[in-house]
Amino acid sequence: MVTFIVLMHTFSLSQSTTLFLQKQSVFTRDGYKPFFVVNPEHSFGEKFGLSSLVVMTPSWAEVLAGPTYTPKTGLTLKTLFGYEQVTQGIPLRALVGVTYFGERWSSVSLIEYGNTGYWYLHTTLYELKSIIKTGIHAQRFAGIGPRVDIPFKNFTLWNAPLYNPETKDYGYIIGASLFLQTQK
Repeated sequence: MVTFIVLMHTFSLSQSTTLFLQKQSVFTRDGYKPFFVVNPEHSFGEKFGLSSLVVMTPSWAEVLAGPTYTPKTGLTLKTLFGYEQVTQGIPLRALVGVTYFGERWSSVSLIEYGNTGYWYLHTTLYELKSIIKTGIHAQRFAGIGPRVDIPFKNFTLWNAPLYNPETKDYGYIIGASLFLQTQK
């Protein structure tokens, strides 16, 4: 991770560097689990860039990095590869993702696979007013359901009551996200 951050500052010919930080409090039948996400991205012009992703829970962690491609403004495709924390087997992990950020709509879809199995995240949001966004959130091990975001400039508080079709149980996520961006 340190190497990637150094590279991001070495090649500062880019258009922008972004940093996305998120803390989720996931409540399920099994109890409470904190979920931390660190996602720096750096673009090298309008089309190409690099992304890295660090996800941590109390019992598991991963570090991924790879290229991004932006075919049109707001739409980004990414493929990341890296390592996950495992007790046995091969610790390799891969992610493919699509993000879209428009004027009022936004969507993030990620699918991962590795030694510990697959994982997915999908969120689509619509900005009702500048003080509220609403949509749907689906996240493996947490569930699927409605989501409400309350943005404050670069900081967002959000929550999602969820139903988990795998465990046939209900859960809840409370999240806080911070998004920082530099332009060059």
